[in-house]
Amino acid sequence: MKKRLSLLALCAAMLMSLLVGCTPEAADPTPTAGGNTDDPGQPEVEWATVNVGIHNNAPGASLFATALKMGYFDEEHITPNYTIVTGGAAEMAAMRTENPTLDIGFIGAGVAWNAMDASGVPISFVFMDDISNNEQFLVHESLGLTEESSWEDIYNALKGQTVFVDTSTTPGGWMKEFVNRVNLYGGPGDTEVPDNEKLWIDTEDSSFLESYVNPNPTADEAYKVFFYSMNNDTIPAAFQSGDAKICCCYSPSTTTIRNSGGVKVATAASHMPDYTYINTWVANSSWLENNPDVAQRFINALIKAMDYRSSHEEEAADMAEEVCEAAKDSFYCEDYIVYSAQDLSDYMDGFDEGTGYAYELMKLLYDEKVGNVESGNPRSLAESCNFSFMETALETYLGK
Repeated sequence: MKKRLSLLALCAAMLMSLLVGCTPEAADPTPTAGGNTDDPGQPEVEWATVNVGIHNNAPGASLFATALKMGYFDEEHITPNYTIVTGGAAEMAAMRTENPTLDIGFIGAGVAWNAMDASGVPISFVFMDDISNNEQFLVHESLGLTEESSWEDIYNALKGQTVFVDTSTTPGGWMKEFVNRVNLYGGPGDTEVPDNEKLWIDTEDSSFLESYVNPNPTADEAYKVFFYSMNNDTIPAAFQSGDAKICCCYSPSTTTIRNSGGVKVATAASHMPDYTYINTWVANSSWLENNPDVAQRFINALIKAMDYRSSHEEEAADMAEEVCEAAKDSFYCEDYIVYSAQDLSDYMDGFDEGTGYAYELMKLLYDEKVGNVESGNPRSLAESCNFSFMETALETYLGK
């Protein structure tokens, strides 16, 4: 059975701490306020094709799948031509080009810096999808760790070990912070580890360590944690072969590893509730400018899907499995935290003034990822966001 998480519990914890391509078969058009062809007083709305990128996991596909399967795209006269991308980097390459093959798509935090980049082909944040709990720290059962293990147990298990993680994606940054937390609480009784015994990180990915400061003044090899950078999709094979004993990755790789005897030890919700990210949708800025009506109708559909998903989490995960052609019960509700349209509307209160929950989530993401932008080229948080379509969709849907 897919597990559920309490949005209120995680939100409270965060606030207290201050924070390949395919086109679906055409369905009979069902007109709505987005374009009512049955009402002679309303102009007929033409169908439009939108090139969409989604991810092969519950957080990255459930909203889109809900909109598709529940007919919300049809209601808005949108034909989504969707691609299940192999990763955020490939998605950005398809969107941030002079001749983009993707107009809009879901992204995790790993590549979110692209919307903050003023150079090249610009993209913008346009939608706040869900709160991630997708990154997981997993180990082979021989290490003796479980979800009940103490920080000290984790510290002792990590000393001198190799962690298989995709340093180019969100798990890389998440695991880096996790090691920092282990140093803070890995001593006896959750005390801080002495400096000369602190874990320190090394990896062949030099760009990953550009801003990293080694906390261990001796750089003793006995306390080194080596991050072996490997594509998230291939980590399960390394685990199954016995090469990888310690991993940090996201679904569906997490599911494969756990089904192969891996043990989930930590997630954001369990160990770092103040260090979890908002998952967003981004769009090519030129596409938004040239197709505002199409963009609005597409996001109208996402708002409808958001509200349905909030009270049908299991069903939404099942629909995502179907759209992604994934194995039954391989997408878990515990991998992300959803909210309703009304919740999102409430979160957006004060956003333009730099206050409110939505602002805190976006600010956390911005502050963590803007450092990845080439020096001299960052956009401000306000410049990176174009939530006007989302806000209009919320107002229309909620009758404000």
